[in-house]
Amino acid sequence: MAFYNEQQQLAELKRAWEKDHPRSAAGGRLALSGFHYQFLSVLLESVRRWKRVRDERHRDAGAGVFTETLSDMVTAEDGAIIVTQVKRSLTRGDRVKSALRDLWSIHTTAQHKTPDLLPKLHYRIQAARGDLDKIAAAIRDWAPAPSDADEDGDPEQTKAFLGKVRAEIRVDPEEELLTLLANGFRDPDPLGRVRGWLGRLIAAADNGEEGYKSVATEIWNNLQSLRDTDKQYPPGIYFWESEDCPPDTITEGDVLRGRRPQAHHLKEGFFAPRALYPKLVERVTDWALGDGEGPDSTVRLRLFWIGGRSGCGKSVALLHVLAGLHEQGFGPILWLANQPKLLPDAVRWCRNFQGPERQPLIALDDPYAPNVQENDALWDDALKELQDLRQQGNGEALPLIVCCGPTEQAEQLEENKEEHLRLERVDLPREEPEEIQLLRGWYRTRTGKEPPPFQQDADVLLVQLFFEWQAGEPIGEFAKRLRNRIQGSDRDSIMEKLLSYVLSLNRLYAGYPKATLDIRLDTGGLRWLWDQLREEQHIAEYDDADRQGVRITHPHLANAIYESWYSLTKGQTKKHRHERAEHLKVALRDALDHGETPGERTAPLWSLSSALAPDDGPPGEETHRMRGRVDGEETRKLLREIHAERARVADEPMRLFELPVWIQLAVQVPELQLRPNPIDTAIDRIKGADTQEQGLRLTCHKLLQYRDEIDETRQGRIIEAVIGLLRRAPEWHEWRPVAMDALWRTGQTEVSRMIAGWVPRYATPTHAGTMLFQALRIAPDDKSLLDTAETLLPNAPASFDWGDIALRLLKRAETPPNAVQEWTERNYRQVESCFVLGELLRRGHAAAIPWGKDWARLWHRERAANFVLEPLWDRGVSPETLRPWCVIWVENCPAKANPSFLIEKLIHAFPEDRKVTITARRWLAEAPPEHGSWWYVWEALRKANPDDPELDGLARQWLAEAPPEHKSWAFVWQALYKANPDDPELGSIARQWLAKAPPKHGSWTFVWQALHEANPGDPELGGIARRWLAEAPPEHGSWKYVWEALHKVNPGDPELDSIARRWLAEAPPEHESWAFVWQALHEANPGDPELGSIARQWLAEAPPEHGSWKYVWEALYKANPDDPELGSIARQWLAEAPPEHKSWAFVWQALYKANPDDPELGSIARRWLAEAPPEHGSWKFVWEALRKANPGDPELGGIARRWLAEAPPEHGSWKFVWEALYKANPDDAELAGIA
Repeated sequence: MAFYNEQQQLAELKRAWEKDHPRSAAGGRLALSGFHYQFLSVLLESVRRWKRVRDERHRDAGAGVFTETLSDMVTAEDGAIIVTQVKRSLTRGDRVKSALRDLWSIHTTAQHKTPDLLPKLHYRIQAARGDLDKIAAAIRDWAPAPSDADEDGDPEQTKAFLGKVRAEIRVDPEEELLTLLANGFRDPDPLGRVRGWLGRLIAAADNGEEGYKSVATEIWNNLQSLRDTDKQYPPGIYFWESEDCPPDTITEGDVLRGRRPQAHHLKEGFFAPRALYPKLVERVTDWALGDGEGPDSTVRLRLFWIGGRSGCGKSVALLHVLAGLHEQGFGPILWLANQPKLLPDAVRWCRNFQGPERQPLIALDDPYAPNVQENDALWDDALKELQDLRQQGNGEALPLIVCCGPTEQAEQLEENKEEHLRLERVDLPREEPEEIQLLRGWYRTRTGKEPPPFQQDADVLLVQLFFEWQAGEPIGEFAKRLRNRIQGSDRDSIMEKLLSYVLSLNRLYAGYPKATLDIRLDTGGLRWLWDQLREEQHIAEYDDADRQGVRITHPHLANAIYESWYSLTKGQTKKHRHERAEHLKVALRDALDHGETPGERTAPLWSLSSALAPDDGPPGEETHRMRGRVDGEETRKLLREIHAERARVADEPMRLFELPVWIQLAVQVPELQLRPNPIDTAIDRIKGADTQEQGLRLTCHKLLQYRDEIDETRQGRIIEAVIGLLRRAPEWHEWRPVAMDALWRTGQTEVSRMIAGWVPRYATPTHAGTMLFQALRIAPDDKSLLDTAETLLPNAPASFDWGDIALRLLKRAETPPNAVQEWTERNYRQVESCFVLGELLRRGHAAAIPWGKDWARLWHRERAANFVLEPLWDRGVSPETLRPWCVIWVENCPAKANPSFLIEKLIHAFPEDRKVTITARRWLAEAPPEHGSWWYVWEALRKANPDDPELDGLARQWLAEAPPEHKSWAFVWQALYKANPDDPELGSIARQWLAKAPPKHGSWTFVWQALHEANPGDPELGGIARRWLAEAPPEHGSWKYVWEALHKVNPGDPELDSIARRWLAEAPPEHESWAFVWQALHEANPGDPELGSIARQWLAEAPPEHGSWKYVWEALYKANPDDPELGSIARQWLAEAPPEHKSWAFVWQALYKANPDDPELGSIARRWLAEAPPEHGSWKFVWEALRKANPGDPELGGIARRWLAEAPPEHGSWKFVWEALYKANPDDAELAGIA
């Protein structure tokens, strides 16, 4: 009843406020109808209120959040009424004042109209950005303007009002809302729901108060419907929340012991702070914000892996990293814990979460464990969800993945998925003694107990260290005491054997089947002892969704206890080896027979396949440990025995789900020599397998995976069996992944034909696009796939997969296929048609222009909108039409997108447009300095505003921040230097850049030369140049110019001479400037034998087409005219040089002049005359030299006549050749006709 009265009073206050302050009242509605931020804040508070009501089971909670009641938002919280002014940003002081003025107007109205309500009213200013300290100062110093104050202007009243005002920064209410819907309601589509609510609220803005009431009712009903568990999303994916962070202080409590860390453990203070966590957060942040190793043309999914030894604290480190990333604004963060099976769903959710200010992350613990059957299939399914984004080159739309696990798992994942994943890894360092002391102090404060003094200097894993501190004794002593405790209560040793079975699997990272454990405990009457051991914390049973089977402790601790019980170093080696083998044999049989799932049953075998497999490289620490825990000879023996037992039961064949691991064991551990061969068994089984039987898909995958590693006969049988299964069972629900795998691994045309026939009959239109898109990536030229795609395309739905298919068909054809035109005409208003539209526009397709304009009107905010906007501009669409769309896209484009084309177009079309200029300048100020197009935008702006000091300042700042290797650095500097040649700051900036820029930079020379010309004798510039000459790659195109400039100033400098000689020896023979440097040295040292030797070697190695070959040879030949070696080199060159070489005739003439009767030279010349292009400028001189020596030679006459017919009429020598022939044959009618 009280709450009802408050609502009545609020309604009265609202009417009075709207009457007294109409402009403020209208402003609130205007703000709400214009900005999503306010709507999202209202929605967030509404959902929070509803959830609180549901959780507390209040019967009468009222509306809770009132939109458009007063200000931007009114919230009922704990007996108070919070009136909130919502601003997108509070970075400007006037926005704080504006918010306070509106809140003040509400306060004074309540004081006069609803005084009973006034004590409950409190005020809040909320924004996404701003400095809380500055906002608090602005609130503290604020006073109402005379026009806003009461008549008495009581300062105490103002003070009381300001005491009720607080500010709050809420960076991203949308992410908080998504997180709340996902975690609190298990909404299957939180993003779709939020977008639907936003759309309804925007529409309601035009219908006044009734519109908002209607939407509020609809939202309330939506939330109520989410209570229906049938509509909820399966649990597992957890959206990281702001509360998921470690506490600031240490509170007394428990510590985690041998259990997998979870998010709630982090915020409950279970973990000790470590100095490495902030550094690790910084490292991952730099990775997330950067490009890693540089551009990635294949647009792979980026993954950061926290590696290290098992038990070193990787999982805890990952949780701290996620808390740090979330605090810095990354999100949403989808935490999957140790459930890689959720990865495809998580990726699917992330596809829609990107935005200019949002970067989704997926986090996993141990995502590629070797004993999980479905690992590769799960990763493949997840990666398939992202194929369209990768094909578009849209790397920014991909989620980031952060995970932890043993180092060798990261290496294996990278090796298996290198084509799809771009992995960066950091391994946690080993703990130093100083850190161990800090951890001891934390443990003391947390538990109130003094950690025991042992193991202070030993290299002990953290998981063991904390276990021993809690147990109060070393792990070996604990194991001994545990064994004595069991033996004292169980004279028959049943419990000891049972624990030995469990430990034998736990130490291999596998669980023991709970069903078997229960049977053995109950039949042996030992349930009481098991429960007592748990209560006394001797053991801890972990049987949860994350871990299959029963595990009583961490694998490292399980191994330590097991090694203590069955040591191989205490004189009982033979006995303990036998006992170990027996434990493993029994445990393996128990797992295979009684595991709850196929994965649980086969997990130990998968672990053993990893431990027994040969490793081509150095084994990782985890694999090394696993191998150390397995007796190879004994294990292979018992595996052969178990396989034989399970494979030879006539009336009960081996379960199909067991076959994949046996296939892997047979291939990776060939010395097992399993009989019957599981590969043969699998081939026979899939021929007639029931498609409902578990393991059929994985069996096919494993056969295909190892197909190339087995004999050719079996290879053929595998293909025959898999294809036969696909042909026999087209309705099988796993048909698609098996068919795709078969196509990927075999490339068989028969498989592609089957896919082409299967898609139209069995795939939904959307899945058809996905499958055809993936198949065409594997077999891009397959006619059956292309024909099916073209047939289905006209009626296909709008999707990025179908868009990519349309683009592929379009690029294969000279003119747009009808199917592509029909699909685009049906879908041009959908975002997915973006890239096809762009290509049609680039080709000048007439209909694409109106389609493209419609698309741009709807989707110009999309990250890929430039693919349509750019060709629209090129196709002559009115700049006035494109301007608003282009400006909005540039303002919101992804950080790594290239808006320079559109910005340049906007500046050229609208040089005086203030909005365009502001947008371009803002981009220059905010774009990363390494952006490749910064210079083009700045240049366009500067041409429109040549004397603008702000642009000058932006350029100087950019020169200081841009990476020295930036290709455009010199262009920006040159533009400034040309306008300000005497500016000492620019000279200093350039000198710094010359020292830092990589020697291979193509523009280094231009900057240096500009400074050198202004300061020709500057010793600093000389030193910089000499260092550059020594460091620049010999193939640098400008090497000669820098050396030449120095040589000109210092003609007799022996150091420059030495530098040049070294360069001549190292520079590639094809370098265009080689001859110029050599000639300069040769002129200064004409008889130098070393230079002669260098030149002869170069003449032999330089490509015959080199333009300067003649000049080097000529210089040597003039000094040594009778040198037979030079003559031989020249003849060889004449034979190899291209006939069109401009210097061919000069070299030949020099030899011919010295050897006029040499028949070989005559033959060489005749051949050249026949092959040289008719337009060659020296053709006539070679022909004339031969004619003079052979005046009546008919062959030379025929060659000349052909040349006259083919040479261009404007050739300068045409007349002289014709005249020479005509003079010898004045009555020749053919010559007259030619003339």
